[in-house]
Amino acid sequence: MNLEVDELLLLRLGLLGVLVIFVLIVTLTMGGAVRLANPPRPSARSQRASLQVVGPAESGIDPGTSFELAGVMTIGRNPENSIVIVDPSVSSKHAEVRRVRNAWVIQDLGSTNGTLVGDRPVDGRGHTLRPGDRVTIGAVVLRYQS
Repeated sequence: MNLEVDELLLLRLGLLGVLVIFVLIVTLTMGGAVRLANPPRPSARSQRASLQVVGPAESGIDPGTSFELAGVMTIGRNPENSIVIVDPSVSSKHAEVRRVRNAWVIQDLGSTNGTLVGDRPVDGRGHTLRPGDRVTIGAVVLRYQS
């Protein structure tokens, strides 16, 4: 009797294994074939924004390096910042970039060498960034992309 129970258990486990393999094969096969009829278009909210290094000054960061923006981000020499730029002209906590409604706003945090957008100084009230804006943090030049 014990032998019959063991055989029945093995048969059930074997059937379960075959079922798992079948589901796996179907999933892998269908994975490449399933497409959305109308894929969602990126909206202003879902577009990715970044700051790209244009002029690294003495930071050692390669030109073209991009920092993707998300939430509230601080910029400075201190390793605790979201974007760390080790350059003598950059303050330890130099500036902050934050999402406000559907735009990104940069604000200077009382840095020694200032923050510029184009040629205009940014104060504690901040400046709304536009695609292509040149942002200068100390001597480091970044380009805002959205």
